[in-house]
Amino acid sequence: MLHSTGMALALHPDRLLPAEPGVRAIARELYGAVRELPVISPHGHVDPRVLLDDEPFGDPASLLVTPDHYVTRLLHASGVGLDELGVAQGPLLEEGARAVWRRMCAHWHVFRGTPMRLWLEAGLEDSGVEVVGCAAELGEALSMLELSFDAAVLDADLNGQSVAPVAEVLRREGRPFVFATGYADKAAPLDFDAPIVRKPYNVHQIAKALASVTGR
Repeated sequence: MLHSTGMALALHPDRLLPAEPGVRAIARELYGAVRELPVISPHGHVDPRVLLDDEPFGDPASLLVTPDHYVTRLLHASGVGLDELGVAQGPLLEEGARAVWRRMCAHWHVFRGTPMRLWLEAGLEDSGVEVVGCAAELGEALSMLELSFDAAVLDADLNGQSVAPVAEVLRREGRPFVFATGYADKAAPLDFDAPIVRKPYNVHQIAKALASVTGR
C-alpha cells in the first residue's frame, strides 16, 4: 500500500449522486438529512456486529474479500477459484488470509470502475490516504518504488519472501515507511527503525502511523 498526498485526486462528495443539477440538489438534501443516522438494512455485506462493537478486525481478507459475493464474483470470473478466496471455509488462519489478500491485490485491475474499488479506496481516503499501488509479490513491490509517493505500508512477508529489500531501498533513499503485520516481535526486519502496526488493526491506526512518519 502506498500513500501519496502530492497530487492526490480528491473525491467529490457528490460523486455518487445524479448528474442532472436539479435532481442532484434534491438528492444532496435528502442525503444530508440522513447521512449521520444509523444504517438499518435487511441486506448488507458487513456483519452488523462489526459496526456495533467497533473492534479492530483480525485481517482485511476476512472483512473485505471472503464474505462479499460481489468481490469474490469478480475474482472468480477472472479465473480465481472460490476455494482460493476462503469461501465457505470458516475462519481463516493468518497464512490463508494473507494468501487471499494477495490474490485480490494481484487482480486489482479487474475492479477498475466498480463500486467495490470505490468503497475500498474511499474508506482509506476518508482518513486522508490515497492508495497509488498495491503489491502482492516482492518483485512487484520493488518495481513500484519508481512511483511517486509519500510513504509506504509494508507487510513483513510478501508471498513467502521478506520485504527487507524494499525497506532497504526506502531507507537508503530516505523515504518513510511503516510495517503493518501480524508477526508479533518478528514483525520488522532487523535494523529497520520504523513504526509497527500490529494485527488486529484498523484503517485509522494505519492512517495514524502514516501521519507519524510523514508529519501530515
